[in-house]
Amino acid sequence: MKKKSFLFGRIVKNIRLAKIRLLKTPIFIESGKITENSVSFLIERDGLKEKLYLKSNHVRFQNSPDVPLLIVLLQAMKRKRNIFIRETISNGLIVNLIRYMDIFCTWHSSYRPIKIHVNNPPGQFEKNSFEKSRRVGAFFSGGVDSFYTFFKHKDEITDLIFVHGFDVPLSSVELRQQIREMGSKVAAEWGKRFVEIETNARDILKGWGHWGFHAHGLALGTVARSLSGSFQKIFIASSTSIDQLRPWGSHPELDNLLGDRTIEIIHDGVQKHRNEKIEYSVSYPFFLENLRVCYINPGEAYNCCECEKCLRTMTTLYALGCLGKAIRFPKPLNARMISRLELSDAGQISFVNYAIANLQLLREHGMENSEVYNAWHDLLARYGH
Repeated sequence: MKKKSFLFGRIVKNIRLAKIRLLKTPIFIESGKITENSVSFLIERDGLKEKLYLKSNHVRFQNSPDVPLLIVLLQAMKRKRNIFIRETISNGLIVNLIRYMDIFCTWHSSYRPIKIHVNNPPGQFEKNSFEKSRRVGAFFSGGVDSFYTFFKHKDEITDLIFVHGFDVPLSSVELRQQIREMGSKVAAEWGKRFVEIETNARDILKGWGHWGFHAHGLALGTVARSLSGSFQKIFIASSTSIDQLRPWGSHPELDNLLGDRTIEIIHDGVQKHRNEKIEYSVSYPFFLENLRVCYINPGEAYNCCECEKCLRTMTTLYALGCLGKAIRFPKPLNARMISRLELSDAGQISFVNYAIANLQLLREHGMENSEVYNAWHDLLARYGH
């Protein structure tokens, strides 16, 4: 009986160990498959395969496994899984990602640094590819931040890059067409190239983190790395100013670590507040005629003029005396709509900062007795500020 009990105990223990090993199965990635206008990668985990794809009629992609690596990194840190890459990869990127994970996991306690196993030969030398291409890109959505970065670096930037599948869902065909027309018009005016890229990267990231807090910087880095060899540098526009920085998916301490000697990735514009970017940009008619800030987009509207982001931007333009020229905001600024805003917990910190900045701007322009000023003031008070 004792022998049978011992054997049974060993069997149970082995089953438990097998389950633990299964739970800790690493994630495998390898080089992608290139066609004339696309690249795709298979991501293998737990016997399942997911396909990451990028498409464009304007650029040629590269198929190195460092492209899906950034997408896989988030779920690997979340599930405590190591990553195995079956081919060679940039040593510089691996070093940068170790630093990236240290920072990211310090901010977010539910994530842990993991190991990235690569097939690099000892002493592998990485050539600097900047000399191969002189093209400089900037991610461009038509928003305040991306317009500011473009205007600031317009003499250096050669390409404006819009990614369909990030803030605009893949299903939004009509809105995509409006953005294509806007981007092409802006690019033509300034003698630049408008690059449109479609990808399902955001869909793959779902379930492993919040798009804003955790994921979108890695998604932008994925697209940027797919363009290494075609570009020497790509700008990511900052979404906040340096004095208001907080843990966020795109951040000056993180984004720059997604590049290496093959492509430089630069987080830009953190020195300016949002209202300062708008004040700088309103001198360009193309900014007022094409500005797009809405993230709700009901009925695939370019700007809904009713969400918090639309109303705060319209308020800034109103204070600067430019709202009437901002033709992409077809509805008037409505103080009652401001008063009725409901804010999520995730958005309250940034909302408070933007609202306070707008109240200050309204006061500077003698509008402290306006209905718009009172609406923002009362809304802040309702949320305890």
